[in-house]
Amino acid sequence: MEFARDGDWAACFDLTDHSGEPKVFVYDLGNKENFYEKENFDQWLRFVLNNT
Repeated sequence: MEFARDGDWAACFDLTDHSGEPKVFVYDLGNKENFYEKENFDQWLRFVLNNT
């Protein structure tokens, strides 16, 4: 489920994870081979705030 966008980049939760702390997958929608993942929302948010 996509919850954030920045240009071609989209951040999505791992919907197969039922732990309550799902991984976050971030994809370049213009090049789906270009992506990264974070262990959970908090880790993703810290990464985004530190790289703006």
